[in-house]
Amino acid sequence: ETVKAAAWHTTKGFIEKEFKFTADVLQTATHFRQKRGEFSAKIKCTGNVHHAFWLGTDEKLPHINVFLFDGKKIKVGNANKNIIDGVEITGLNPSQFYIYKLVWTEKELVWYINNFEVYRTASNIPNQEMYLAFSSFIPEKQRGSAGNLEVDWVKVAQR
Repeated sequence: ETVKAAAWHTTKGFIEKEFKFTADVLQTATHFRQKRGEFSAKIKCTGNVHHAFWLGTDEKLPHINVFLFDGKKIKVGNANKNIIDGVEITGLNPSQFYIYKLVWTEKELVWYINNFEVYRTASNIPNQEMYLAFSSFIPEKQRGSAGNLEVDWVKVAQR
């Protein structure tokens, strides 16, 4: 279905744009932000669609993907100061529930899936409060399909 909605533009921020499909973003920007702690959610998804659980700010960076499915692969990682790092996860079926968790300390970021550590970095650690977001979208250069992102629960804790 055709719809007008806010879309991220790399130099202008959010702008109104017309799309031939719909997408969703659920975020806590106006109600909850936290610096450091544990961020986890039980998630499953389907479709040739980008689905994500991420932490963000009012600017483009920093940005932390607690979970990102690009229609083919699961990825975790962060972007800050125009440096992007992370890892692709193999061997998981995204249509089954998994618990994705980020532990953010002053010195490092550590990602877990079902309490198994999958990635760790001490680079580009954010130094500001970030909000939680869940989103589903189809990039302009991708031919998408119907898809679903199901979030069973979300948990945030301070350490």
